[in-house]
Formats: sequence, C-alpha cells, structure tokens
Amino acid sequence: MVRAKIPERRKFPRTKHVLCIYHRLYKRKGKLAQSHWNSSITENMSLGGVLFASNVHYQLNDLLQLKVFMSGALNVFEGYGKVVRIDHRRVISIYKTAICFAPPKNKTLPKAKSKTKPRKK
Repeated sequence: MVRAKIPERRKFPRTKHVLCIYHRLYKRKGKLAQSHWNSSITENMSLGGVLFASNVHYQLNDLLQLKVFMSGALNVFEGYGKVVRIDHRRVISIYKTAICFAPPKNKTLPKAKSKTKPRKK
C-alpha cells in the first residue's frame, strides 16, 4: 500500500541529529507543576520545535522546561516549549513527544490538535 504524500506544514526544516535533552513539566492547565528533571534523546529539531522519545507521559498543551545539549557540554537550547503532539509506542512504553518552542513575550502558542475525529451521529 502506498501512502498519499502529505504536504509539509512545518515552518522550519528539521535536522535529524541525536542530542541529549532534559525536560520537566512546568505548567499543566495553567497551574505551576514543577517536577524533577528527566533525560531523553531528540529525534529531530528545528528553530520552531523538537521531537524526542521519553518514558514520561505528558499531556497536550503542557508547558515543559527544556535543556538541549550537544555532546553533553554545548548548550543548544534552554527555555520552554508546549506539547503539541504525542505518539505512544505501546509495545515499549515510549512517548514520542513533539514540542513547539515558546515564542517571545506577547505572542501565543498554537493550540494542540487532537488526532481523534468527531463521531458522526
């Protein structure tokens, strides 16, 4: 079966470098919820966001605090990002988490879109 080609919606090209990422929940539903740091590796990254695999299950629209490092020493990114997509790999309990970096002040983050479709009556 051949999949139909989906048009690219990303604003920035992604690079497929494996980097170390530290992440923790910062806010959920508008309430501060600082938790402990977790470490993972990135799958890809762009100027607008990052995709990483983690065993932590975040929710859509959670605000995370992030630190991305190259070779354990070079600080690539330190800031905040919003969870916009989650892909759960049930067999190995891994969550592929897509993050949109938080924009500068006075700008809003896009709402996460659910993959579930409304039911027909």
